[in-house]
Amino acid sequence: MILTRTDTSATIVLPDDLFWQDEAWSPVVQSAERSLTGALILQEATRVAGRPITLSGYSGQGGQGSAITKVKGDELLAWAAIACLPMTLERLGVTYTVRWNHANGSPVSLVPIIFWVNVGEDSADDPWYAPTIRLITHE
Repeated sequence: MILTRTDTSATIVLPDDLFWQDEAWSPVVQSAERSLTGALILQEATRVAGRPITLSGYSGQGGQGSAITKVKGDELLAWAAIACLPMTLERLGVTYTVRWNHANGSPVSLVPIIFWVNVGEDSADDPWYAPTIRLITHE
């Protein structure tokens, strides 16, 4: 899985086994109200953009599946701090035009899996985190 900034072409390679939490999303939006007479008024439309893509890693026992290093987590946090950052997400051969989803707080969360304070020069010594990455389609 590859997240790419379209302004600079910089990339972040993400674990392929991140779980897409809201993949079973419906593009149909509906509102239902009652009129003064009690009749049901339904309105429906198809959304043209705004599909959520929430990717999460596993933070339970059983290894480092879907884990990222602190360095990669810090890079994601730095990108998420840029307003209106245009990006693409390539997942399983499909490319999505996305932006960060700031609607419910921080678009990047990191839960420690393996953590220690004294990080060495070697990237193998980095702490490991289970990420949650919140994106939203833009087009």
